[in-house]
Amino acid sequence: MAWSQCPRSRAAMLPHCRRRRCSPLISAAAVSWILAACATASKDAPLAAVWGLQEVLECSPELLLSKFLSLGVVAGSFVGKLPQVLDVWRAGSAEGISRMSIWTETVSMGVTLAYNVVLGTPLSTYAEVAVLYPQLLLLGLVAAKADGYLGAGVWFLFCSISVCTAAMALGVVPRAFTVAAYAANAISGVIIVLPQLSINYRSKSTGQLSFVVTCMTFGGLSTRVFTTFVEVQDIALRTTMVVNWLLVSMLLLQFFLYRDTRPLPTKSFASSETPKSGSLRRESSMVVRAISAVGSSRCLTDMVDEEVVSDAMHLIKSKSTQSFSRFTGSFSTLPVLSNSLPELNDYFN
Repeated sequence: MAWSQCPRSRAAMLPHCRRRRCSPLISAAAVSWILAACATASKDAPLAAVWGLQEVLECSPELLLSKFLSLGVVAGSFVGKLPQVLDVWRAGSAEGISRMSIWTETVSMGVTLAYNVVLGTPLSTYAEVAVLYPQLLLLGLVAAKADGYLGAGVWFLFCSISVCTAAMALGVVPRAFTVAAYAANAISGVIIVLPQLSINYRSKSTGQLSFVVTCMTFGGLSTRVFTTFVEVQDIALRTTMVVNWLLVSMLLLQFFLYRDTRPLPTKSFASSETPKSGSLRRESSMVVRAISAVGSSRCLTDMVDEEVVSDAMHLIKSKSTQSFSRFTGSFSTLPVLSNSLPELNDYFN
């Protein structure tokens, strides 16, 4: 009997085949983890100090719980945006994914990463940011490639974000600039999410927002609030995490306030016979989305409609240019700056 016809041989080899397929992914994840840790270590800060393991070795119960919870969040971040990247690549289209949300979240992750590196916080408290940041950059490029607008403008935006993030993290720019950028980033997050809460309140509905994704995001943020208060003393980081947690908590509360009370439709006899394969795919995709939401809990734009993000960014642009024009108003030789800053969509043309 041929090997291909022997069910026992094939059944025995299936686990080995799965291991061979998964081993490159596991190895890549492990290497990325090690490189991220080594990149933030220096001669004056050994690897154990970067991870905050010296305090853990002293058997502090709070730190042990904090490190354990951090592992779950960071593990979810390795899934992160990769499902979206694969979906866009396979479909050849980024329909349904907001360009504005991708690049806004990329800038947010870059600023957050640089601020934590400059501050010297333990890597376990922000390692998911270091994982999500390159994933968002990749998602932006893949989406541009799929929709056919990958040109000089997108590459300029990509390089600008990468160079600015590296400059802040390496201390090339003054530390005060990085602190100011993080403060502006935290305020912009509030400006983006609050309109969504207002829209839900006026419409008495949460729209297309997923309850499972919101719950997982709430769980990830709750974990980060705990780990931040246990391991980080910086008031800005603590305040940002608490504010983000409150925003997601209000979104979650709206699910219970505006839940759909209409009766479910009756099932037909044909639909109750055998489940379709599509339903199994949707269940598996929901599991992936739930894991991704835990690791991507810092990405608040995932919970906001595209129009809300666009309006919020336009508001931030107009207010910032007005403030800068008011600041430079005493210099008559300078041009009017109210409309001089380019829109983000200009890079996609």
